[in-house]
Amino acid sequence: MSNDIAKRIAELIDYVNLNKSSFSKKIGISNNVTIHRIINEDRKPSFEVLDKILLTFGSLNANWLMKGDGSMFLSEGDLKDGNVNLKVNPSINLIDQKSSKRPNYDSSRKEIANMVSEDKSVFCMSTEQKIPLVSIAAVAGFGSAEFAIGERDVKAYYVVPKFKDRKIDFMIEITGSSMYPKYNSGDVVACKIIKESTFLQWNKVHIIATKEQGILIKRLKKGTDDDRLLIISDNKDYDPFEIQKNEITGLAIVVGVIRLE
Repeated sequence: MSNDIAKRIAELIDYVNLNKSSFSKKIGISNNVTIHRIINEDRKPSFEVLDKILLTFGSLNANWLMKGDGSMFLSEGDLKDGNVNLKVNPSINLIDQKSSKRPNYDSSRKEIANMVSEDKSVFCMSTEQKIPLVSIAAVAGFGSAEFAIGERDVKAYYVVPKFKDRKIDFMIEITGSSMYPKYNSGDVVACKIIKESTFLQWNKVHIIATKEQGILIKRLKKGTDDDRLLIISDNKDYDPFEIQKNEITGLAIVVGVIRLE
């Protein structure tokens, strides 16, 4: 059954003219590897994912999503709610028809919960708490809107309770000594991708994807002008240097670390 649901999720993504990354963002999943794994790796969708889809696409037919019954989207007659302005047209507003306005949302949600309870082989447990540990090479393009971590890029998955509400996108292993004593070579750091440069936190440690120097882990400060950033290592043997902002292809802030003594 899970494979059939995965196919319908893929069909929904195509119908509303989104890709996996934008679909993940739209339904409120920060780790876009979740949707990628469901569709491309034949993984089981979790209750959380299905619930977020139903909540975001208020006119979606829950019976179609779960069982393949009926049409993808409900008709106005099916909704029976004059407050919902439903337009069954993928180019108009199928998204953001909030399910709180849909009379069958609660019953659909209970039905999904019952299916999960009765047959745990159909659905996986929470996927959002599983953080992928990947190689530095695998995250080279994390600044792109199309960035997604494939299953082949994942070395392992971490479940870290203290990271639950941090919206971690990926974890990587530190190499080298430029950030010693803050980080040692072999430490695993948890990273959250920064979508807007206005959210930079000065003097915090960031993962920086660059065109010429690859992936860097450094502190960031303001440069000598608005077009530059100052890159700083914690190890005093490494001199600070400036980099042009247009040389940076992606930024992620380090929000946690796992270390073995």
